[in-house]
Amino acid sequence: MERDVVCGMQVDPAKAVWTSQFEGRTYYFCGKGCKAKFDAEPDRYLKLAAGSGQPAVLTTPLARRSSQSEGGNPESRDDDHGGD
Repeated sequence: MERDVVCGMQVDPAKAVWTSQFEGRTYYFCGKGCKAKFDAEPDRYLKLAAGSGQPAVLTTPLARRSSQSEGGNPESRDDDHGGD
């Protein structure tokens, strides 16, 4: 399993539909929303994910609820998370 560097979800490389190549490495994504975010700013997501050990953006339903209840930034949500 590989970790989606945008949201942190585990992705099975054998079944992954959404992938990107960057600096000689393949990255796997849960859906097109995470892939699009990564493709637009790969350095940002790799730096954020590596620096914190956590996904760069909170996008899971639980994380969205938690972020909203704690006054988090609604712009960090990805309504297309995990979709086609």
